[in-house]
Parts: sequence; C-alpha cells; structure tokens
Amino acid sequence: MGTNDYVRQALDDYLATHDARLRAIARFSAETGSSVTHNDEILAPQLALAFLKFSANARDVHLLRGVPRRLMEGAAATHDRGIRVALAAVLGQCELPDVGRCSDVEDVELTPQYRRAYDQIGLSPYAGGLGIRRWAPHADAAYVAQWAQVWQSSMVTHGDGTVDTLFPALRTTIAAAGCLRHVPIGAAQPAGSLDVAWDLAQAWARCCATTAEAYPLVEERKEPTSPGNWLHETRGAVELLVLMPKRGQKVLSRAVLRLAALAFRRRIELEAVDYESIAYKNNFLHEAGRECGDFTSVLPWMEDGEMHMGREQILTAMHLRFMLVPFADVVTTAGPTCSCGQQVPCAGSLPTPWERLAHRHTCPDLAGLRTVVHNNVEGVLIDFLKDAGMSEVHTEPSEWDADAVGSDDPADDDHRRPDIICLHPLTGMRYVLDNTLAWRALSGRGVDYDATGKFSKAAETRKEKAYKKAKEREEALCGRKIRFIPLAFEISGGWGEKMAKFFEECVRLKKRRRSAEKYHWCAMEYGKHWRQRLSVTIIRGRVMVVTAAAARERGRGNGEVPEEISAHSLG
Repeated sequence: MGTNDYVRQALDDYLATHDARLRAIARFSAETGSSVTHNDEILAPQLALAFLKFSANARDVHLLRGVPRRLMEGAAATHDRGIRVALAAVLGQCELPDVGRCSDVEDVELTPQYRRAYDQIGLSPYAGGLGIRRWAPHADAAYVAQWAQVWQSSMVTHGDGTVDTLFPALRTTIAAAGCLRHVPIGAAQPAGSLDVAWDLAQAWARCCATTAEAYPLVEERKEPTSPGNWLHETRGAVELLVLMPKRGQKVLSRAVLRLAALAFRRRIELEAVDYESIAYKNNFLHEAGRECGDFTSVLPWMEDGEMHMGREQILTAMHLRFMLVPFADVVTTAGPTCSCGQQVPCAGSLPTPWERLAHRHTCPDLAGLRTVVHNNVEGVLIDFLKDAGMSEVHTEPSEWDADAVGSDDPADDDHRRPDIICLHPLTGMRYVLDNTLAWRALSGRGVDYDATGKFSKAAETRKEKAYKKAKEREEALCGRKIRFIPLAFEISGGWGEKMAKFFEECVRLKKRRRSAEKYHWCAMEYGKHWRQRLSVTIIRGRVMVVTAAAARERGRGNGEVPEEISAHSLG
C-alpha cells in the first residue's frame, strides 16, 4: 500500500532492522557462557544456524508475497546478500566489519571456498545443501501464489448456483492481467494498464516459463502429482488462477529449486578440470545422499544431549560438508606425513588441509576411535529397534554361527558374529544385522567417488559375501529362513539401500505414532527423529576422529600425548 517511494522506503527500513538482527545472530554464535552451554557442549553455533535458517532467512517471504518484483527485487537481493555474509561469519569464513551493513561486505572478504560452496548451501539439506536458499528467485512464485490464495479463499456460491469472488475489484484485476499475459516478459508496460494487473501478468508469465523449463515434457505435466501439473490445469491462463493447487508457493517454487540444482550440478561438472575442482565435485556427491543432511536441521532439545552438536562438532561438520576452510587448530601438521608416520596422499608436494582431513578418516592411529563410533551407532540402532517394537533384540550373540570352523589365521576364519539379531513380532522373521561404516571418505586425490552412495553399496556387497556361508549354516541349524541385512553407512551420514529399506520396515511396524512427550515441542515425525539421531551420532563421531588427530599432534608438539578420547566425546 502507498506510493512507490513509500514502499521503497519501508523496504529499506526493514533491511536496516534486519541487518541488526543478522549481526546479533553472528555475535550470538560466538558466545561461550553458561547460557549457551549444556552437558558441557557450547550450543551457540548450532542455535545460530537454526536462527538464520528458520527465522532470519524466511522473514522476507511475506514481503515477496505482497510487493511486486519491480519494487521488491533490489531489496530481496540485498536481503539475500545479508544472509550470505551472516552465515559466512557464523561458519568462520569471514569477519564482519564494525560499520556498514552485512549486505555491503564485498565477495573478496569471503573465503574463496565459501563463495564456491554457496550455491550448494542453497540446495535442500536432503540433496547436499543446507537449505538456506536465496529468496529473490522465488519472488514471482510468492506473488502469484498470494493472488491465487486470495482468490480461492474469497470464492462463494450465490443463490443461483454460480460461484464468484466476494471482491469485484479482484475479479477485475485478474481479468486485466489476462489481457496482458501475452505481452513478452520484460517488455515495456502498455500505456493505460493497471500497475497491479501488469505486475501479476509478468509474474505469472515468468512462473509459466520457469515451470515449462524445469518440466519440459508435456506428458509429465499432465500427471496430477507433477509439480508442473498446474501449468496443464490452467493452460497457462492467469484468468484460471483459481485452479492453482493449495500451497501454491511451495508448488511454484519447486521449479525454481529444480533449475537451481541442475545449474549447480552442470557448473561443478564443467569446472571439474583440475584436482581441486574434482575433489569438490566428489565431496558434493559424497554429501548428496538423502540422509547426509539430517544433522543440519537438528535442534538441541533433548535433555540427555542426544541432539547436541557443540561448537567444534557443528562447525567442523559444516567445513567437511561444504569443503570450507577448517579451523587452524584442526589442521596442525605442516609436513608431508601424518603423526601416524604414513605419507599423506596428496596431489602436490605438500598435503592441503583438506587432504590431511581426508587421510585422518583412515589413519591407523585412530582405529580405536573409529570402533567407538561404530559402537555408538550400534547403540542408537538398538534403541531404535526396541522402540519400533522389534522383539528379542540382542547384541553380538555368542551362540550365533556356532558350527563355523575357526582358524588362527583371520583370512581363513569363516566364523561370523553379527552386531544385532532381532525378531519381527508380526511376521516371525528373524533378522541378522551387521552395522558397518565406510570410513574411506575421499582419497587424497579425490577421484574415487563418482556416484552418491558408492561406498555404502560396496560395503553392503562385501558384508553379504562375508555372511553368505554363515547364514546358510545358521538356517540349516535352526531349520528356518533368516534375513541378513547389512546396515551400511557412509561417514558423511549416507545410508546404504538395504539399511534404508529396513528402516522403513521398522517405521511401518511402529505405524508412525507420535509422542508429544518424547518428541517435545514439535512432535516430529517418528522416522525423522530417528534419522536425526543416527545422523548426529555419525557426524559427531566423524568430527571426533578428525579432530582427535589434531589434539594428539598438539600434545606431541608439547612433549605430551593426550589421553585416549572416549565415547564421552560423542555426547
């Protein structure tokens, strides 16, 4: 409402207030006092990321819905730049100046690694990103959806059976927009046309073009479940805006998100011509599994600390996920070798910080800590199976595969002892489960990972082969079929296909019941809760391993060797 100058001034006032909010979040992320500490973990960065993602970044959506692009575009872009810089400050990828707005910080002040990763950060957390998206590209989706919602909610049935809006001015505006919908995108506004009708017509035209580009197959758009179905139903006519689906903004934004994801993947493919860019592409694929991003949406609400991610845990996890500049005290050794004595695989004469972190995933000195992580993941799986309703849940049963022929040579020993066995209470099927983590992450040269889920798939195949004879012996002994399922995880948090299917089977057993007491303020979906529990356990374990090496190296530099890090470090 008001003149164009009034609207622009109101937007600038909003941006000034929003900048103060962003600076407050950045300052909060660096807090270390008792008010942000629980169970000996500093939770400020984990909470600051939630503030940015769920509050600060979403605040301009209401403006996008009510203000047309011609007035909002500059303000929306400024809002997005502010979010970008504030997030960089939280992740330790820039320092905020004392004066000026966050949005005024130049790109050169951000680390090159952060600038490279920001398009990835905008992707869905279930597709390799963080879900902190730029909102400016969604301006048309928000504006059109608001008009659709207003029209749909104002429709009434008259006594003669006709259906019409309660507001004649609304009908007039949409009809006027229909008269303008064939005017090319970006053309000059026709003289005498209503500003509001012109804004709607242009936003509609851009939404149509975006959706047609994202879902180019006409037959696909005819499918009711397709995000492009609205274009088929309305036949591209803004006059049929009333036929838009419910939650129209979410549907329209699907096309924007799809094109952004495709553009990002094309970019990293084209740029993958040298070691650094190939390593980045492969790291993205390693992080692009559906479950890899579950930890990014976790809030530390559980009293026992199961969902806590302390400062070093959450920030180092983000550095690993997006291949950002790690903290200096996480990467300590300057020479070509690791503290274990092995040469760190590298492309140049000396390993980069990233190559050092990659080596630590398989460093022989840290084998004991990797076992701790394995056991902690196993503990969460056991809790999940019991909570889902599985019966007779036992760990490492000594009587299992008792007929195997042992050997002093591990290579010839055919005996297998699974991590977990359990019984389905409804079907009577006996499950034999073996939990495995693919620790390899990426090799020093970053050329081994070319498909999401590659390592977990290989781990599943390896485990099934290893257990084949043991399974046959156990079935012969008990006289019934059993199901062996390898529960394979990648250290990025990704799951193997068989783990994912078994998890869904357990969730169905629970019938997706919710418990407001257990799941606290949001009564989150049962399956999501356990995915997050597993994700946090894996990622905290990964960070523990890569940071433990730095702690040992610092200790040796001081003439002291730190004590072994225990399972307590995970919580």
